[in-house]
Amino acid sequence: MDSTPIIGIDIGSTKIVAFSAQLVGHEWSFQKQGELCANAYGVDERGQEFLGEAAQQRLFLRPALTVSHYHHLLGRKLLPVEFLRNYSPIRFGIHQTPNGLLLRLANEELTPTQILSKVLLHFKQGLFNKLPPDQPLHAVAVVPSDFSHLQRQALIEAMQLAGIHCTQLLNNPLSIALASKTPGGAPELLLVCDFGGTAFETALIEIHGDKMEIVACKADHYLGGNNFNKAIANYAMNLFYSQTGINLSQQPLAMQRIYNLSDISKKELDVQPEMNFNIPFISIDDRLLPVDLNFRLSKEMLEELATPLLERAIQLVERLLKETHADTQKISRTILAGGQARMPAFQALLSKRLQLPLQLAEPATNQSAMGAAMLGYALRENSEVHFQLSNLTSLDIGFEKADGSLHVVIPRSAQLPKIKEVIATTSFDSQTELTLRLFQGTTLSSESEKIGEYSFAGIPPGKAGTVKIRIRFELDANGVLKLSAQNAANNQAINVSSQ
Repeated sequence: MDSTPIIGIDIGSTKIVAFSAQLVGHEWSFQKQGELCANAYGVDERGQEFLGEAAQQRLFLRPALTVSHYHHLLGRKLLPVEFLRNYSPIRFGIHQTPNGLLLRLANEELTPTQILSKVLLHFKQGLFNKLPPDQPLHAVAVVPSDFSHLQRQALIEAMQLAGIHCTQLLNNPLSIALASKTPGGAPELLLVCDFGGTAFETALIEIHGDKMEIVACKADHYLGGNNFNKAIANYAMNLFYSQTGINLSQQPLAMQRIYNLSDISKKELDVQPEMNFNIPFISIDDRLLPVDLNFRLSKEMLEELATPLLERAIQLVERLLKETHADTQKISRTILAGGQARMPAFQALLSKRLQLPLQLAEPATNQSAMGAAMLGYALRENSEVHFQLSNLTSLDIGFEKADGSLHVVIPRSAQLPKIKEVIATTSFDSQTELTLRLFQGTTLSSESEKIGEYSFAGIPPGKAGTVKIRIRFELDANGVLKLSAQNAANNQAINVSSQ
């Protein structure tokens, strides 16, 4: 790697943000690169594209032609049930194909990877004083810790299509811990809680000097700030209906205005006890007269609406600590990151239930990108800074056995990078080709995500069970899987193909 700057980029499900970092003496200096970009994409009937914030403002106005939260669909071959449950009704078309999901907007069909590449290219053009679209850019990209092999591959491909070279993927909790690292390198056990726009992620991380290692992590990818916005919006619409008999959920413009104000009011109530939730001329009544939506929204009202959401987050942290048998007295700091972590009720409940000291990262919404920028600085040629960051696999990886169970080759929570070899043999005489169906997930292949079917060709013919093939599973530091194979008898390479 040459001395080309390597930025840190957080490609979140709702926003994209990037920073560069530099070590000046013993202090880190950060510079924001470009503007915060909404991760949304849309088109109109004529094919004109809307990217970033322009698309975000069309979510309710043109729902069949606008896509957001598609981050959940990256690299997927099957549509997740949780996605349908949380984002129904889905107005745009989604089709399952053997090669993955296709999203249909007007007359255009795009993969989630292609959509992300378009948004990333739009974002890239605002970096470093308007980079030309064809100029390469190097970046460390932040990913959720439980992103699968296929999801990581899809993210790297989207970056490549946008002209961004992915120097390394960095798991989100590690990135936050890196940005929150205290000078001096004293050993620490950190609890990280990242409460973002659509996801809550928590992890235990051990720090020894410049070495950081994820002990364990958990995530809920359908719990985030948007859930709080929805709770406020639903309350507002139900209140308006009880007062006027007008159903605003059937009015796209009204919905867009309510959700925009819900997001603003949620943030304002972090710092003040109440606010006026006011949208003039939200609709018209039976007499064709304008009607306003206007009520006082207090911090206490929001906390009551948010109680089930806060409980989900706290219970996830409690499960993490219970399953790892963590001694909470050894946790030196609890780092809170993400915009929703600024909510006083969340901090109070977390402190009360866990009895742990809390540290709100500042700025809370940028910690992931800043940590990635620090790693980017360290990865430059001749850099005086070096970090040893150890990621974990989040899911079992293995192949399907005849009974439908999963033969686990690389278990979840294995340290990355990881290499494992298995010996396979032929099942009938003169067999020259072997096929394995690989999955990532649980111990049952039917409940796991299929990675693909891998064929091993050029096997020398022989009696069943006598020819042995050594298959090498290699998960790199990014969590991306590579397979290779050799004849166990003479180490001759066996051709590997996938579909």
